[in-house]
Amino acid sequence: MGVSFQLYARRWRPHLAAAALAQLPALVPTLVLISLLLDATVALLLTRTIEALAPAAVLSLLLLVITFFSAFLFVLMGGAACQLVACWLDYRDVSLIDAYALALRRFWRLAGAVLAAFGIVFGGLLALGAFLAIFQVGFLVVFQVEVANDPWLSWVMLAIIGIAAFAACVVLLDMLVRWSVFVQAVIVEGRGPVGALARSAELVRGNWWRVAGAMGLLIAVPLVLMIVLASVLTVAFMPLAFLGVASAHLTNGAAIAIAQVTLSPVPAIGVTVLYYRLRDGRAIWDRIEARARADPLASVAERR
Repeated sequence: MGVSFQLYARRWRPHLAAAALAQLPALVPTLVLISLLLDATVALLLTRTIEALAPAAVLSLLLLVITFFSAFLFVLMGGAACQLVACWLDYRDVSLIDAYALALRRFWRLAGAVLAAFGIVFGGLLALGAFLAIFQVGFLVVFQVEVANDPWLSWVMLAIIGIAAFAACVVLLDMLVRWSVFVQAVIVEGRGPVGALARSAELVRGNWWRVAGAMGLLIAVPLVLMIVLASVLTVAFMPLAFLGVASAHLTNGAAIAIAQVTLSPVPAIGVTVLYYRLRDGRAIWDRIEARARADPLASVAERR
């Protein structure tokens, strides 16, 4: 975690620019749509009419499309961030444009891996839902009894559904951990969609708990800092809302956008460092330390 922040501090300009370039095109419309959807939902709850349902439904659909689009942009940002870290470690200069150019050239592999992972997870959940539905129907047909009329059977069915849901969450978490470094396998090793997922699972094998802990920190710590930063910025922007310069929704959305863009490079950098740790072992720490000493920023600090 600390190494991620150190690398971000050394190369914050390109990483911050990469995050802004990938997220702002989708983040700003998302915040606007959320604000409009909240207003439409309130109107729907107050009026309960078909006329009020249409705007809420359209806005929900648009928000779903934007969310799906932003997921691919986030993966693209991860590819660019990976390239920035990889080139820094290899003593190679790379511009933000070149980093995104490589990510775009391999975008079909990144997108293909995302779709493959989504397809596997969605297919598994769909199969689980179908199994539960068939089980319930079969149970009722065999015993010819209504579950609602028998509390014991109701608890049995509830327990089975709860166990199945817990098992689904465990499998989903396992897949997320096993495929956590597939972006790096695409960018650094040039693997295809299925090969990248397989390579990630290979690297994670035997290190599942370590990877799960690292991913948990890379998600939780920036998220907490993001909430704190967004709260501070919201308070700082309050005078604009009081003066009527901007609405409360706009100032709150701007605070969230700035906080998210500012801190989102940390997980992307951290996952790349995690990839090298899994691939090269502890030698990566010596490599990062040697590269940091050779960095012009370190040289200036030492001269001072």
